Amino acid sequence: MYNEACQEERELVFKNKETLQATVRYGEGSSYVWAARFSDNRWHISIGGLSLEGISQETMLQLLQAINKESENNNVA
Repeated sequence: MYNEACQEERELVFKNKETLQATVRYGEGSSYVWAARFSDNRWHISIGGLSLEGISQETMLQLLQAINKESENNNVA
């Protein structure tokens, strides 16, 4: 996070590193999207500071489909 006074950085350290399968972050500032997938097919996501943990693979796929459909309906590139 950046502001007038400083740059804040965070590093996540997982006790069992084999459980983390993938992680990705898009965007800067308050408009970022961050997601991590674990070996038990659970997801943790954060969108602009709102974080959800323990999302099932099925729910994540439904969420992504809904986002894609809404983007198509509103001509979002």
